[in-house]
Formats: sequence, structure tokens, C-alpha cells
Amino acid sequence: MGKIQVLETQLSNMIAAGEVVERPASVIKELVENAIDANATRIEITIEHAGRILIEVRDNGDGMDRDDIAQSILRHATSKIKDEYDLFRIKTLGFRGEALPSIASVSVLTIESATGKGPGYKLKSVDGKVDIVPIASRKGTSVKVENLFFNTPARLKFLKNDYIETANIIDTITRIALGYPQIAFSLFIDGKNSFITDGRGDILQVITQIFGLQTAKQLTSFVFNSHDVKVTGYLGLPSLAKSHRYALYTLVNGRSVTLPKINQALFEAYRPYLPPVRYPWLFLHFAVDPSLVDVNVHPTKKEVRLSKEEQLKAALIPAIRSTLSSLNLAPSDSTFYPQNQPQPSLQSIATNAELREHELTQDWLPLSLNDSKSIQKLTVVAQMHLTYIVCRDEQGSIYLIDQHAADERIRYEQQLALLKDKKFAVAPLVPVMIDIKPSEAKLLTEERMQILNSIGVELVPFGANVFKVNTVPTWAIQDPQLYIEDLLHQLFEDPSIQPDKLRLYALASKACKTSIKAQDLLTLDAMQMLINRLFECQYPYTCPHGRPTMVQFSKRQLEAMFNRSGF
Repeated sequence: MGKIQVLETQLSNMIAAGEVVERPASVIKELVENAIDANATRIEITIEHAGRILIEVRDNGDGMDRDDIAQSILRHATSKIKDEYDLFRIKTLGFRGEALPSIASVSVLTIESATGKGPGYKLKSVDGKVDIVPIASRKGTSVKVENLFFNTPARLKFLKNDYIETANIIDTITRIALGYPQIAFSLFIDGKNSFITDGRGDILQVITQIFGLQTAKQLTSFVFNSHDVKVTGYLGLPSLAKSHRYALYTLVNGRSVTLPKINQALFEAYRPYLPPVRYPWLFLHFAVDPSLVDVNVHPTKKEVRLSKEEQLKAALIPAIRSTLSSLNLAPSDSTFYPQNQPQPSLQSIATNAELREHELTQDWLPLSLNDSKSIQKLTVVAQMHLTYIVCRDEQGSIYLIDQHAADERIRYEQQLALLKDKKFAVAPLVPVMIDIKPSEAKLLTEERMQILNSIGVELVPFGANVFKVNTVPTWAIQDPQLYIEDLLHQLFEDPSIQPDKLRLYALASKACKTSIKAQDLLTLDAMQMLINRLFECQYPYTCPHGRPTMVQFSKRQLEAMFNRSGF
């Protein structure tokens, strides 16, 4: 007898479940997507003990007759595709026919469904044994998953605690609900309604219902069109930035997915507006011809590939920056808004909850979201604490401007302009020697020396742990030692950094060290000149490191502080 044999159906389904059913959130994702594909307009999810004991998904979709309900738990049985042509133009969320048989293999599965024409049917599957009986039922489908992973204790053991698993479930539903604002979703956690959307089709209303009004106030709409794709959604203002990368909600044709290359472009687009350790809040929907999308690259379909991704990536960066640069991004004092905010609920916890933290609203909020007018000329009033410049505008708003951050932005953009004009390298006017630590000397490999050469910096050994600077870019000739030291610091901190980014980091550091400092006394004329030059910059609202250069207090806010809102 040969060694190779065909596995039993139940065992092969359990193996498949290892890829498709990772955790309770995976089960809910598959069941909710089935409900959406069945044209449901209302979907209700119930869980107990983070989905370990019970997961139930009820919908008002098309339903199934007896033949369909029997076929639904057979491996590779699907109504979504019929031939190879369909496989390359997928318009539904599901298509492989793996979800239900995989779920049935690791749980007690009960399905009740009816088409509204004739009786409904109830299917119960336990350890591969299936029973189907007729029942009286409304149109739609109810799928109940009990005792998840009861027969795979190893998988059950590796689930996180209830709080984290529940947070992942909420994030999964959140991402699906954002793609389908026309569907009403509700989630009951241990008997309590914890998540709800109204299904009226207004995506901004859905965002408000899920994330709260304070988040919605810090968004601006975004539209981008090309020959192959239309991108619509909302960009979070810098005031909404997070300390993690997971407040990024990207959908392709209604499917919540990860787009690694596109994500890089989105983070890069925000780079002038945020510090290196902060990340934007974004919701973007990519409408693409199905023939240009490959969704069959990941077992859970959470990652897809787009045709012409590199071109799209290159086009998104200037489009996003153009939208943000048209706004008044000066943060304003939040005392105008109620301070007694409720504590974050589970709805506010996003994906990968074990890596995330609750974040309270920033202390500053944007005054207007869609004001494309630039700030009118500001008049300097005074200097405060030898650090902040007090200004006013013609509308009665007051601005506090950080003199160091403002000068830093001005000098950085001046140096960027020089960088574009002068790209050749020259020898320093006087010999420059760089001393580094012995441990750092070993890090200056040939590859890293070539990175430095590519941006005009040539170093040659000149004794133990000493390097002579042979060349620097022309625009850095005034202070080559400071420039080289900053370059090496960034290179040692991040050996994989690209040359262009390495150069920008060095420019930002040089701008910081040569700018006006806090505690520097300035005359009114000097402050006015600084402010005028700041608003000639491309990105006047942040320093090169992403910190805000100014805070705005509107006349409306000032009146509210003194209870004069009725005047």
C-alpha cells in the first residue's frame, strides 16, 4: 500500500480552517461578507465571551433554499464564480467556497435560512455530521457558531484575552461598515448593543457614529481621479495623528484590505505635516475595474494587488499634499469644546489591539475644515516668554507662533531650494575631520559609504576612528562639520535609510540647530519679518519635524471663554 492517501473531508476542512479561521474576528468577517453578498441591508452580530462561546450573524438577505443550504458547507461550493473569466473579474467579497466548511470543522455550526418563497431550512453540523430540517423562518439567513475551536485545543490556547479578541471583532466590523454605509450594522456584546450604524448611505455619518464627532470634525474630504482608479474618502488633519500605523482604513471596491505600497505613499504624503513618530488617520476608498485587481493573493483576502500601483503611488502623494496645503492647519485651542469627554469605548480600539493604546483627543482642534483661503496677513503684537510671537489677524483671531519652529521651517525650505539648484560636491574651504566612536566606525561599511557618496559626501579614513571630509554638497559648505555629523547620526540610527531621506533628515537637523532659539529676544520688526517669511513657505503650519508652528484662538472661541457667545 502506498504512503500517499487522500485526506478525509473533515480533516482537510480543519487544515483549511487554519488559514481562513484565525480567530473569532475571522469567523465574523467571513459570515458578514456572505451576508453582504446576499444583498442584505441589515446585519446583526451577536457575540458572547469574545466569540469563543457564541457568534451569531443574522441578515435580511436573499436566503437559501434546501439545495443551497446543503451545498453551502461543501468545500469549494460557491455561487460567486462559475469559470476562469469570473475569477479575474471578482465583484463579490467571497468566492472560494471555503469559509463555511472551514468554520463547520472547528465549531458547532447552525444555519437557518429562507428565501421568502416556501419554508425555511435549518442545518446543524457537529463534527462532520449534518442534519437538515424544514422550519418556519423569515427571509434571510442566521448563522450561529458555538464553541469555536472546541476540537482544536491548540488553536483555542493561542487566542488572546477577551478584551483583545473583542477589540479585533469591533475593528473588523468597523472596516466592513465603512465600505458599506448603505447597510445597517449592529453588534451585541454579551447582551449589550455596542456598535450601530444607521444604513442611510452617508459615509461621514457612519464615521461619526463609529469614531465620534470630535474625529469627524478633524477630517477633510478627498477626491482623486485617474484613468484606472477613482479614490474618494477623508483625510485626517494633523491634529488627529496617532502614535501607531493602524488608523489607516483603505478599501478596494468595498473590500477592506491592506495595500503595502500605497500605504507607504500615504505616510510619505503626510511627512511634512507630522513628527516622525506620528501617523495619519485616513479613510480612502479605491474604485477600480475588477479586472485590474488581484484579490486571490492571501488566504483571508486581506491583501490585494492593483495594476499600475507604482503610478498610483506616485500620483497620490502630491494630490494629498495639495489638499492639505489648501487648508488652514493652524491648531486652535480646544477649550471651546466640551472638556468632559466620555472614556474611550471598545469602538475606539482599532486593529491589532494588543499593539494599540487608547488615545484621548488632542488638546488642539482645527477651526475650519474646508477653508481653502490662506491666513490673511498677521500683525505682530508682542513676544511672550521670549519664545512665542503673539499676532492678530483682521478677523479678530489671535495666534501664538513658536519663533524657533517658524524659523526652522523657513531655513529648511531655503535649504531645500538650494538643494534643487546645486547638486554637485566640492571640497570644504578648510580641512574637516570627523571623530566617531570605535563601535560606529565598524558601521561605516562600504555600502554605507556609497550611500554618503551618492548625496555628495566623500569620507576617507584618516587615522583610528577619524575620517577626513573630502567633499560636501555646495549648499552645505558653510557648516560642513555639523552637516556631516547629523548625516552620520541618522545613518547609524537607521542603517536602511534611503539617501534622499537621509539628506532631508540632515537638512531638518541643520535648520533646527541654526534657527532662532527660545529665550532669544526679538524686536517687533524682526518678528514681523519672520512671520511674513513663514507664510511664504510651502508648509507654514509645521516645522520640518512635524511640530506645529502656531496655535490659533478665534474670536468665537475667545468670546466663548468669557461667556460672550450671545454677542
